[in-house]
Amino acid sequence: MADYCVWNLCNSNCIMCTNPQGFRNREDAKDYSADKVLKRILSEKDKLVKSGVDINLTGGEPTIHPEFIYLLENLRKEFPNNTIAFASNGRRLAYGKFTRKLLKINNLRLHVVVHSAESKIHNGITRVPDSYEQTVKGLENLFKYKNDTHMVELRTVLLQQNYKKIDELYEMLYKKFPSADRVSTIFPEYEGRAETNFEQVKITFLEVRPHIEDSLEKWGKKFRNFYLYHFPLCVINSDFWEHVIRSLPPDHHETFFMDKCEDCFYKDSCLGVYKDYVRHFGKDHFKPIEKKIAGIEKNREDYHRPIIKN
Repeated sequence: MADYCVWNLCNSNCIMCTNPQGFRNREDAKDYSADKVLKRILSEKDKLVKSGVDINLTGGEPTIHPEFIYLLENLRKEFPNNTIAFASNGRRLAYGKFTRKLLKINNLRLHVVVHSAESKIHNGITRVPDSYEQTVKGLENLFKYKNDTHMVELRTVLLQQNYKKIDELYEMLYKKFPSADRVSTIFPEYEGRAETNFEQVKITFLEVRPHIEDSLEKWGKKFRNFYLYHFPLCVINSDFWEHVIRSLPPDHHETFFMDKCEDCFYKDSCLGVYKDYVRHFGKDHFKPIEKKIAGIEKNREDYHRPIIKN
């Protein structure tokens, strides 16, 4: 996946946003005109076409870019075979005319974030009144107008505010959007605004583990794909490792392996540990798995999905 920031502004104010303070400078928005963004992406056209990787548009909130449809239409023309992906809070999708126009463009991957099944919790995280209602309406429009070339991933980021009620969120998503291609649960990265608001959002793997495992037991097989992002293998029962995704490339600067990881049989199948997590919480939450576990096989064919459960 090749990442390109296409917009620095956002219509939400999420408490755990990983963008740095000062990123949402309105004066800087002029540097993200569609033509400037296209020029930046097209400078790597040969590499992108040859590799066939997804072109991932980041923000800010990409959908509120005033030329977003124009940008997508031109990218589709220049890259007819590459999937175009972007993450969104889903709020602009609540406008049916915009969503219908957006979904005339084929081969899109949309990652829409839903923080809770309760509007009070969701809106408290986004710090925008009625954002929950807009996001749900946006998802209703998305599933109403999408075609078979569109992939939809529903995401949530675990925080103090929502992790104890994660089962309620999965239940709501399954009832309303059972055809979602993926449902993904993300452990937070403590950077940007999440670092500034650390005391308000902080959680540990030990705290979330029982809630995640109970929900995986109940919902893991009901959705088409049910994923965990940013989880080292040793913090989740091996019964659920098939859901763990290596969400970063090898040797990413944000993660590392501790000395004790050298004794782990599954080190070569693990994401590693976030440096920021260890800085805040220490190393005691992680323990090497020293022997092979029956029924668990390493997936040598797919780096991102490292475990096959027999």
